[in-house]
Amino acid sequence: NCVYPHLIRQMAHDFLDGFNGTPMYAVKANPSPLVLKELYAAGIRHFDTASMEEIKLVKGMFPDAHCYFMAPSKFVGAAKEAYEVYGLRNFVADHQSEIDRLLRDTGQDAHIFIRLKAHSDEAVYELSSKFGMENEEAIEALKYLQSKGRSANISFHVGSLCLSVNPFPRAIA
Repeated sequence: NCVYPHLIRQMAHDFLDGFNGTPMYAVKANPSPLVLKELYAAGIRHFDTASMEEIKLVKGMFPDAHCYFMAPSKFVGAAKEAYEVYGLRNFVADHQSEIDRLLRDTGQDAHIFIRLKAHSDEAVYELSSKFGMENEEAIEALKYLQSKGRSANISFHVGSLCLSVNPFPRAIA
């Protein structure tokens, strides 16, 4: 393997300079500590973590980093550990049973994001058949969260390895 740390840092700087928002790096894309260190040095502070191993890695390297537990399914007890031990406050749910588990395992200050189905033919790996809720189901889930005193948040995943930016504005619409 050949790694160019200065290019990783430069690409992150370029992205941050051109993006008016809060970027989040998906750790599963490349969990190498070298890569994470360069991204952090460039200013990335938010990380999409898909497992306890990724959460432990990021929080062990950067205690002030913000991790989001955005995996579609979590082992029983993982969200509770992430919330209580590692201070995570952002989680995603694709179905009612996951919402109920997150309500039990996290406190009122935790944000639960309802993942919407977002189909895209422009992704190498289309995921809407596997992850997310249909609009009607998501509306009910958001109302349910509000009835439990939680904020209503949404998320979507247009698929992996998108070949263009087009799926993102379509999913937002």
